[in-house]
Amino acid sequence: MKILGIDPGTRNLGYAILEKDVNKITLIEAGLVKMKAENVQFQMTQMSEAIDQIFSAHKIDEVAIESMFYAYNPQSVLKLAQFRGALALKILQIFG
Repeated sequence: MKILGIDPGTRNLGYAILEKDVNKITLIEAGLVKMKAENVQFQMTQMSEAIDQIFSAHKIDEVAIESMFYAYNPQSVLKLAQFRGALALKILQIFG
């Protein structure tokens, strides 16, 4: 079983692909998607393209997205929440 773990961010999106066998977990790939400093709509498009590339290169069975943590800047929290929602929608579109 291949598991994709995602740490969402509007500037940097981290990910790792793990393969889980009965008694063994192996790191298949890990990376960072760096997005240009544009408005959040363009960053969402960049994120969507990166997720498409990951899914086209690997057969993913499960996806885990890191939860948001407490932040001090309300604007940053709102932007990250929008971004995380777009990421969740993209994953749902792929998995159905």
